[in-house]
Amino acid sequence: MQASRTVPFPPPSMQDSYWLGGMDLSGVNTEALPEAVMDTVVVGGGIAGMSTALHLKRRMPGHRVAVLDARGSVAAGATGRNGGLLWPNIKFNVSKCASSHGNEEARRIFNFDHATVKAVVAFCETTAKTNPELDPLCTRFAEKGFQGITSEEETSAIASDFAWLDAQKMERQTSIASRETVLNTIPVSGFNVNEFGALQDEQAHMVHPVKLVFAIAKQVCSGDNPGLFVPNCTVQAVTRPSVSSDNFFVLETSKGTIRTKSIVYATNAWTSALLPSVPIVPVRNQVIVSEPVAISSSNGWGLSTNDGYEYMSQRPDGRIVLGGMRYLADNMDVGNADDSQASLNSTVSKTLRQYLEKTLKTAPKTEREWAGIMGWTADGNPFVGELGGFGECESGEYIVAGFTGHGMSRCFLAADAVAQLVARDDPLPDSFPHSFLVSKERFELSIEDLGLSSPPVAHRF
Repeated sequence: MQASRTVPFPPPSMQDSYWLGGMDLSGVNTEALPEAVMDTVVVGGGIAGMSTALHLKRRMPGHRVAVLDARGSVAAGATGRNGGLLWPNIKFNVSKCASSHGNEEARRIFNFDHATVKAVVAFCETTAKTNPELDPLCTRFAEKGFQGITSEEETSAIASDFAWLDAQKMERQTSIASRETVLNTIPVSGFNVNEFGALQDEQAHMVHPVKLVFAIAKQVCSGDNPGLFVPNCTVQAVTRPSVSSDNFFVLETSKGTIRTKSIVYATNAWTSALLPSVPIVPVRNQVIVSEPVAISSSNGWGLSTNDGYEYMSQRPDGRIVLGGMRYLADNMDVGNADDSQASLNSTVSKTLRQYLEKTLKTAPKTEREWAGIMGWTADGNPFVGELGGFGECESGEYIVAGFTGHGMSRCFLAADAVAQLVARDDPLPDSFPHSFLVSKERFELSIEDLGLSSPPVAHRF
């Protein structure tokens, strides 16, 4: 990645998303940096960073871990600004992956996504039973999770996926639903499904992402050896052991310095602010939430359509969350790291509202609107692993970032893989996707055309 791809340090957030609004998340905060040397400092308090801390504690109960975040709470970045969907393999063309990476790697990625979603669901179910006040509100859509099919090309790709899964003797988890089935299942009279129908996904879930990360953080910051979460703490520079006076990493932050034996960068879109050589690019997306709408059905419903450029769901409280349409922004908002309220794209804002009105056949009030900054990679896969020997990094530096819009279905177990590496346990199992690992070849991939392809339909009203 070229130096021009670096991003500024994350600014303090100037807006609350639906997930962050009104929540008191201070119960896990530690305001001052510790004086003691940490075993690991995790940079980033979203789902990737906090999950890493959780898995480090599970693997090494005596491990001293601190999580630092530039903003004022857990999940204040992309995790707390997404669409609230927990959906494995969404927009994943497994047969195409097999052509590029081979059958075994396609199997690894397909299975990894499903395993991660199952692990998150299990965590949520256990939390709901043992600590109801921390319930992350994870619900399977039952038979109401659909990916709209928009073209013959997409139909053909799905047929290829099914054929590949059948040949590999793998369970499909999805099926084709007719236009009539979709319209009879989703209680939205104005939803436009063309003749190709939709892909019906048995494992599509919704979750409250901030409550999920807060529940993880409560576990991290409790027990006999509680971890620390330090908010409003921007890491500004890293001095590495080869040049430090005491052979530790020294992190210069907005709250002072902290020393540690290892670092995990769970910084996603903001990675290049500290690591300019890591090719992760910020990509912005906008989301709105409506007032409660009286069309709810049991377990809600979820929809991804227009090749993933629109996604919406109805939450347990009746509100509709709708996001997407970044193709209406200049350069499709690739390279845009500004998630402030003042920066919201007015064309995207207007069109999201019009799309919602057209779909619902009514005009519900928009209660909130926000932007989230995703971290994208050239090949669509996250960077997971040790960074020593790459760019400016030394042994003891690790990364779990670059989830390209798929963090909810990949972060939890990717974080466990990083924790396993930090713990120097046995090597990662062969089932872990090899294409997620840090490599020289991946560092050299071009990202100049990232995300610039046109969507099938550009909605304009």
